[in-house]
Formats: sequence, C-alpha cells, structure tokens
Amino acid sequence: MPILTEISVNRTRATLLFDDRTQLTVRKSDLAACPVQVGDEVDTDAYAGRVCAHQFKDSFDAALSILDYSARTEREIEKKLLAKGFLPDCVSAVLERLRETRLIDDREIALRAVEFASAGKTGIYALKRKLRARGIRESDVEDALETISDEDQLAAAAAVAKKLAPRYEGRDPREAHAKLSQALARRGFSWSVIEQTLPMPDMDDTDFT
Repeated sequence: MPILTEISVNRTRATLLFDDRTQLTVRKSDLAACPVQVGDEVDTDAYAGRVCAHQFKDSFDAALSILDYSARTEREIEKKLLAKGFLPDCVSAVLERLRETRLIDDREIALRAVEFASAGKTGIYALKRKLRARGIRESDVEDALETISDEDQLAAAAAVAKKLAPRYEGRDPREAHAKLSQALARRGFSWSVIEQTLPMPDMDDTDFT
C-alpha cells in the first residue's frame, strides 16, 4: 500500500501526499475525524471512502443551504460543493440523494428558464447557450426549447425589432436592415426568424408587427 510521505495543512484544507504520487485533499476537520500520520501505509481508496462517509452530512446540509437561495442545476451544486472541499465521490452521493428526493430537477429548471426568458424576448440560440452554460443535459435543453413555437419566436423578434428600429431612422435602408439583423442575431434569434421578421432593405416600412 502507498506510504503517506507528507501532510500539508493550510487554513482549511489538508493535502496528503503518498509515495506512489497519489494526492488527496481533504478538509482539516476530515483529517481530525479520520486521522493518519506520515509514515502510515494507507489504502487510499478505503481512506477516501471513510472521509466521504464523514463528509456526507455536512455536504448534504451545504447543498440544502445552496438550494435555499435559488434553484440550482446539478452542475452548479457540484461545483460549489467541490469548492468547499468535499470529495467527488461524496458530492456524487449527495447529488444522487437530491435527485431521489426531487430536490433538484434540471429538466424543470430548464423549462422554467425557457418560460421566463421567452417572456423577455430572447432568441432560442441565446437560451440554448444559457442552459448549456448551467450544465443542463442536452436532452433536457432540447425538451425545454421544444416548448417555444415558431410563432413565439417571430413575435419576440418582431417586438425587439420594433423597439430597436428608431435607432436607425434616417439611415440607408440596407444599413438599417443589416444593423437590425445583427442586433437580433446577438439576442439569439435564428437567421430564419430574422429573415421573416425584418422587411426587405428597400422597404421604408419599419412596423414589425
């Protein structure tokens, strides 16, 4: 078994270094509860399991505290728990418990996010980027986005275009069309929606209703 060669302690963490180049970082409280000393032969997998068992309650309580503030995705909770010094296996067990008890549901978060963002006149591509950035599974992202109809996107794009159109009054129609197209693209609308929303460059009508 690996031999523990060094214990490096800072304000809140303890890093254990072994002669087989294995490294394990735990909280100082974990080391106190599961003590080892330099020179000990340590089954690192078994030791990590002991630490995880000791961490579980604190990790679960920390997850509940995170959820008290707002709904969080699995990825968001995972990142916060790892940053607090909980071991990956412990975090995985906590996430499993949260799923079993329906305290986290990425699909529901995606559906609510799409509903809220759609009311704010956001394009479907922008919504997709935001959901992916939160670590939501692709299947849940696609299911949520399917709730947005083409008519919804056209209405949203038209509302944004009508709001932005006064900025480009007096400009060459082609330039105004290009600027509005780019503005809608930045807000995540597809080019198909943009083409259906905006008038042709040679038209003076800027009523996008």
